[in-house]
Amino acid sequence: MKYIIFGAGKTSLTLKRYFENCKFDDQIVGYYDFLGNNPFNFKLVSENEIKNHTGKYIIGSIMYDSISIMKQYAQEKFSIDLSNILEIQEVLPKTLLSEDFFVEFKNNFDDSYQLYLKVLNARANFHFEFFEEMNFFQNHEKEYFKYDLIKKGDKIIDGGSFDGNTAKNFSQKIKENGRVYSFDCTLENILDENKLENISYFEYALYEEQTTLNFHKYEGVEAPGSFVSKTNNSAPNDYSVNAISIDDFNSKFMSSSKVDFIKLDIEGAELKAILGSRQILIRDKPKLAIACYHLIEHYWQIPQLILSINNNYTIGFDHYSNYFDGSVLYFY
Repeated sequence: MKYIIFGAGKTSLTLKRYFENCKFDDQIVGYYDFLGNNPFNFKLVSENEIKNHTGKYIIGSIMYDSISIMKQYAQEKFSIDLSNILEIQEVLPKTLLSEDFFVEFKNNFDDSYQLYLKVLNARANFHFEFFEEMNFFQNHEKEYFKYDLIKKGDKIIDGGSFDGNTAKNFSQKIKENGRVYSFDCTLENILDENKLENISYFEYALYEEQTTLNFHKYEGVEAPGSFVSKTNNSAPNDYSVNAISIDDFNSKFMSSSKVDFIKLDIEGAELKAILGSRQILIRDKPKLAIACYHLIEHYWQIPQLILSINNNYTIGFDHYSNYFDGSVLYFY
């Protein structure tokens, strides 16, 4: 069977990897994004190719609103019958991840381990009703603050500023003697009320090394936000961002002072930022709160990497959304 993928975001990248590695008898003809996004440099198809396509179509999204909108667009723009439009759960295999898969770090987990397994298996099996049934969002204000890991006077690295609300909440915990060093690829979203005395904002991406990265500002419902792009700054929504490692920043801007807490929610670049903080993880063993939901493999790759650097951490976990996003791993 030949397929055309609607959408060019991270979910479509997951589909591409699956077809290339597993579905050898099937083929993705190309991709089409209704808003013109193409951050991963996919092979795009024309509108004529879509109209003349004799295979099936797949919605490259797992966001309810986005799925509905793209199906509507496909019907109205190309007169495609809904029976020929598949959702991702109809294509990707369901996977039961057993406890044996996580044996190398199971003993480092606290009593949140069973919740970790339930959330991960719900996502692997596209059982998104599980998240609504559990009503995880009721605990949203505790995100990054579980276990009471932040203390008065702490020095905090905040990876992923967005509008500065999280940095402000950190600043209220650490009081005037602490400091938040908050990072984002663009600071245009920082609200004035979040520009406080004990917060310093830096327009840097956190990464493995000091370099310049190409970022793509993704438009639309599917995975909104900016993330590292592979289009060599050639797309309309691409722009260059200076990147720095946490270790380099600590030595250059913090006089190598102790780091007490690191939070990372940086659109899938968490592993790169962790690699760039090796020295601090060994030297200071800071408390960590790291978003792991951007890629399903991050649920286990992040613990594997951190424990390979410093195996003296206890791992905790919680989820803060009525959808698949919002999973946070804690290390303390």
